[in-house]
Amino acid sequence: YVPYICVVIIVGLFAVIGGAKQPTHEQTIPTNWQKFEESAISGAVKDGKVVFLDITADWCLNCKFNKEVILSQNKVRQRLFESDDVIAMQGDWTNKDPAILDFIKRHGRYGIPFNAVYGPSAPNGILLPEILTPQKIFDTIEKAK
Repeated sequence: YVPYICVVIIVGLFAVIGGAKQPTHEQTIPTNWQKFEESAISGAVKDGKVVFLDITADWCLNCKFNKEVILSQNKVRQRLFESDDVIAMQGDWTNKDPAILDFIKRHGRYGIPFNAVYGPSAPNGILLPEILTPQKIFDTIEKAK
């Protein structure tokens, strides 16, 4: 009975999210994700950059929630895509890439969404919870600097 209630709640959330129109200004901020390359993370960190990593999949409900509700917010997009000190990197696990699975496992996780922030103060990364919040993203970026 409880799993059915959870499904109804999640479906309801997506119905509300899907029906909500975002302001036109939101759409003007670029969302140019760099493609996930593990070796590029350490190079960026050595250059003093912070890397926000998002590993996602088309079929992942929590990933969709993060994308539609959190990562689409103007203030989050500004921080991730308009900052000179942050690189937004995204990996696609829709087709279950074994290299991505190996990467996730080495970080002690076994599924997605997988979000982490890397930086000079956190070269091994700081793992974020499965459901993101803007404040958690901002705080973790500051910790990783």
